[in-house]
Amino acid sequence: MRYPSGMRRSPSKLGLALLGLALALAAGCSHTFYQFDVSSNELAWIQSTQQSLAASSGNPAALAQVVDLPGRRAVETLIAGMTVQSTEGDRQYEQLTHALYLGVMADNEDPIQALDSDATLMAARVGQRVAAHGLSQMGLGGIAQLVGGFGDHDGQRLNEMSQSLARGNIGGCVQGEVIVSYDAGILGHIHTELADQDANYVAWRQRVRSIHLVRFACQRGQVLVVMTRNDGERGLKVIGWHFLSPEAWQQTEPRLREAFDLPQ
Repeated sequence: MRYPSGMRRSPSKLGLALLGLALALAAGCSHTFYQFDVSSNELAWIQSTQQSLAASSGNPAALAQVVDLPGRRAVETLIAGMTVQSTEGDRQYEQLTHALYLGVMADNEDPIQALDSDATLMAARVGQRVAAHGLSQMGLGGIAQLVGGFGDHDGQRLNEMSQSLARGNIGGCVQGEVIVSYDAGILGHIHTELADQDANYVAWRQRVRSIHLVRFACQRGQVLVVMTRNDGERGLKVIGWHFLSPEAWQQTEPRLREAFDLPQ
């Protein structure tokens, strides 16, 4: 039906109701837009990667084939730059940052505090290491040690990671659960001056396709592992992990499920 000039058809009550429902659904699930359920192939890759991690845990040279060390540095740079971010406070970006931080934070950090930390606090905790690496790249390794309190070349990094795996007895871990998985397209919506100007981070953002936070049950407790799938590579790479004692996991699990909107 055509209507005379100056007149418009009023929307029906049903139309308004459907529009309201669509807007409500969009608002309710917007923070999970980039999350997805992994395929059976990716589940098999996750298990295979954990086994590769265990097999290489005592050999830093072999570990370098399992760990994406440039990717780990890229994650640290992203977090370090999150003090000034243009994410409009969207919950999905906050959740992703916390998931990544659980993989790169220090062994002695409390995961509950990590989940409760805001971007500024997380940035401060990894900022020294990022600064030290940047200074080392410019040939100012002595200053880097003064800034960060440690060396930061790849060999030392891999030795630290190898020792961490030995302490946690990664070989005694079994298949667990995927806590959350992200399509890495989400990174295109997170901008920090530090990360956007870092060639290593930009290269990682271009090659990474998915990001997983996975939990494995171990003989001495639990381990949270951040894994990624990269363009043109078969299987997954590891960004980092964090071991928890049985007592720490008992306290952390409810907070973890709350942080990522998982069933309790």
